[in-house]
Amino acid sequence: MAADLQAMVSAARSVNPGALDDPAIRERIARAWTDIELTKLLNYRALTKILRGERNWPEVPLAKLQWSYLAQTLAELAVDLLGPAGVLARGGPDAVDGGSWTRLYSFQRYTTIGAGATEVQKNIIADRAIKLPRR
Repeated sequence: MAADLQAMVSAARSVNPGALDDPAIRERIARAWTDIELTKLLNYRALTKILRGERNWPEVPLAKLQWSYLAQTLAELAVDLLGPAGVLARGGPDAVDGGSWTRLYSFQRYTTIGAGATEVQKNIIADRAIKLPRR
Protein backbone atom coordinates (compact mmCIF):
# COMPACT_ATOMS: atom_id res chain seq x y z
CA MET A 1 0.00 0.00 0.00
CA ALA A 2 2.89 2.35 0.68
CA ALA A 3 4.20 1.63 -2.81
CA ASP A 4 0.74 2.35 -4.28
CA LEU A 5 0.58 5.65 -2.42
CA GLN A 6 4.02 6.66 -3.65
CA ALA A 7 3.15 5.60 -7.21
CA MET A 8 -0.08 7.61 -7.28
CA VAL A 9 1.65 10.73 -5.93
CA SER A 10 4.36 10.31 -8.55
CA ALA A 11 1.76 9.86 -11.30
CA ALA A 12 -0.12 12.92 -10.07
CA ARG A 13 3.06 14.98 -10.41
CA SER A 14 2.99 14.28 -14.14
CA VAL A 15 -0.72 14.19 -15.01
CA ASN A 16 -2.39 16.45 -12.44
CA PRO A 17 0.22 18.43 -10.47
CA GLY A 18 -2.32 21.02 -9.31
CA ALA A 19 -4.00 18.40 -7.12
CA LEU A 20 -0.90 18.30 -4.93
CA ASP A 21 -1.41 21.98 -4.10
CA ASP A 22 -4.85 21.27 -2.59
CA PRO A 23 -4.55 21.27 1.24
CA ALA A 24 -7.38 18.72 1.58
CA ILE A 25 -5.66 16.31 -0.81
CA ARG A 26 -2.34 16.81 0.98
CA GLU A 27 -4.03 16.03 4.30
CA ARG A 28 -5.56 12.86 2.84
CA ILE A 29 -2.13 11.77 1.57
CA ALA A 30 -0.59 12.36 5.01
CA ARG A 31 -3.44 10.54 6.75
CA ALA A 32 -3.14 7.60 4.36
CA TRP A 33 0.63 7.40 4.94
CA THR A 34 0.09 7.46 8.71
CA ASP A 35 -2.62 4.79 8.52
CA ILE A 36 -0.34 2.60 6.39
CA GLU A 37 2.45 2.87 8.96
CA LEU A 38 0.09 2.11 11.85
CA THR A 39 -1.30 -0.89 9.97
CA LYS A 40 2.23 -2.14 9.38
CA LEU A 41 2.87 -1.97 13.12
CA LEU A 42 -0.40 -3.81 13.82
CA ASN A 43 0.66 -6.56 11.41
CA TYR A 44 4.09 -6.78 13.05
CA ARG A 45 2.40 -7.19 16.41
CA ALA A 46 0.19 -9.99 15.08
CA LEU A 47 3.16 -11.73 13.48
CA THR A 48 5.19 -11.44 16.67
CA LYS A 49 2.37 -13.07 18.64
CA ILE A 50 2.18 -15.89 16.10
CA LEU A 51 5.95 -16.46 16.21
CA ARG A 52 5.79 -16.61 20.03
CA GLY A 53 2.96 -19.16 19.85
CA GLU A 54 0.47 -16.71 21.35
CA ARG A 55 -3.09 -16.09 20.20
CA ASN A 56 -3.12 -13.38 17.57
CA TRP A 57 -6.41 -12.01 18.82
CA PRO A 58 -7.65 -9.31 18.18
CA GLU A 59 -4.84 -8.11 15.91
CA VAL A 60 -5.73 -10.25 12.89
CA PRO A 61 -9.40 -9.20 12.55
CA LEU A 62 -8.40 -5.60 13.27
CA ALA A 63 -5.75 -5.79 10.55
CA LYS A 64 -8.32 -7.15 8.09
CA LEU A 65 -10.65 -4.23 8.83
CA GLN A 66 -7.81 -1.76 8.51
CA TRP A 67 -6.67 -3.31 5.22
CA SER A 68 -10.18 -3.02 3.76
CA TYR A 69 -10.49 0.57 4.90
CA LEU A 70 -7.06 1.53 3.57
CA ALA A 71 -7.58 -0.18 0.23
CA GLN A 72 -10.74 1.81 -0.38
CA THR A 73 -9.19 5.01 0.93
CA LEU A 74 -6.25 4.68 -1.46
CA ALA A 75 -8.49 3.85 -4.42
CA GLU A 76 -10.64 6.91 -3.78
CA LEU A 77 -7.58 9.09 -3.23
CA ALA A 78 -6.06 7.89 -6.51
CA VAL A 79 -9.14 8.90 -8.48
CA ASP A 80 -9.25 12.31 -6.80
CA LEU A 81 -5.50 12.83 -7.06
CA LEU A 82 -5.08 11.82 -10.69
CA GLY A 83 -8.02 13.82 -12.00
CA PRO A 84 -10.10 12.87 -15.04
CA ALA A 85 -7.30 10.84 -16.65
CA GLY A 86 -7.16 8.70 -13.51
CA VAL A 87 -10.55 7.16 -14.21
CA LEU A 88 -9.82 6.18 -17.81
CA ALA A 89 -9.82 2.44 -18.28
CA ARG A 90 -7.19 0.26 -19.88
CA GLY A 91 -6.84 0.87 -23.59
CA GLY A 92 -7.63 4.57 -23.42
CA PRO A 93 -4.85 6.64 -25.00
CA ASP A 94 -4.74 9.04 -22.04
CA ALA A 95 -5.23 6.44 -19.29
CA VAL A 96 -2.78 6.91 -16.42
CA ASP A 97 -0.48 3.93 -15.88
CA GLY A 98 -2.40 1.86 -18.39
CA GLY A 99 -5.71 2.29 -16.56
CA SER A 100 -4.55 0.46 -13.44
CA TRP A 101 -5.99 3.06 -11.06
CA THR A 102 -9.52 2.62 -12.42
CA ARG A 103 -9.24 -1.13 -11.93
CA LEU A 104 -8.00 -0.55 -8.38
CA TYR A 105 -10.98 1.69 -7.68
CA SER A 106 -13.57 -0.84 -8.85
CA PHE A 107 -11.78 -3.85 -7.29
CA GLN A 108 -11.46 -2.28 -3.83
CA ARG A 109 -15.21 -2.39 -3.31
CA TYR A 110 -14.65 -6.12 -2.93
CA THR A 111 -12.34 -5.70 0.05
CA THR A 112 -15.20 -5.18 2.48
CA ILE A 113 -16.53 -8.62 1.51
CA GLY A 114 -13.43 -10.76 0.90
CA ALA A 115 -11.83 -12.51 3.89
CA GLY A 116 -14.94 -11.86 5.98
CA ALA A 117 -17.48 -9.13 5.56
CA THR A 118 -16.58 -5.91 7.35
CA GLU A 119 -19.79 -5.87 9.38
CA VAL A 120 -19.26 -9.47 10.50
CA GLN A 121 -15.66 -8.67 11.51
CA LYS A 122 -16.86 -5.65 13.50
CA ASN A 123 -19.46 -7.76 15.28
CA ILE A 124 -16.87 -10.39 16.19
CA ILE A 125 -14.51 -7.75 17.56
CA ALA A 126 -17.32 -6.05 19.49
CA ASP A 127 -18.42 -9.36 20.95
CA ARG A 128 -15.09 -10.99 21.75
CA ALA A 129 -12.48 -8.25 22.08
CA ILE A 130 -14.41 -5.31 23.47
CA LYS A 131 -17.13 -7.47 25.06
CA LEU A 132 -19.92 -5.05 24.23
CA PRO A 133 -23.34 -6.17 25.48
CA ARG A 134 -25.71 -7.66 22.94
CA ARG A 135 -28.98 -5.93 22.16
